[in-house]
Amino acid sequence: MTSRFFNLFFILIMSCLVAEENKSDDYDFIISGSLSISNNGVAPVPSFTLGEPALINSVSITKGRLTFTPETGLDFSGNPWFIENWFRWQIFDDRFKTNLGVDWSFFFQNYDVPNANVHEVVRYLALEIATGYDI
Repeated sequence: MTSRFFNLFFILIMSCLVAEENKSDDYDFIISGSLSISNNGVAPVPSFTLGEPALINSVSITKGRLTFTPETGLDFSGNPWFIENWFRWQIFDDRFKTNLGVDWSFFFQNYDVPNANVHEVVRYLALEIATGYDI
């Protein structure tokens, strides 16, 4: 008698668990990345162009409507070229999409002067409003 009750209880609990919808899809982390090689090191701001081959790494971490995208660039000797940290918030989810973004970036430059090599870090803050419409 107790084993039948246990089996019935187990089947009832399992059927309720299996029938439950997964409602946490919007709250899971989505992580993606890319690694690319540039032959001339073109930068978003022309004055920060590296002018030599570079390795660019980008990672994107998304949770819900918030996305964090750090991006780094290195020359082939391992010296840093740039570091970008984008935070983007997606306002609308349907066909009309609008993203608000903020970027805190660093560009590294080296200068040769007589008797020294100068390393300079240029910091800047960028804001973004990007809209799109899916057809």
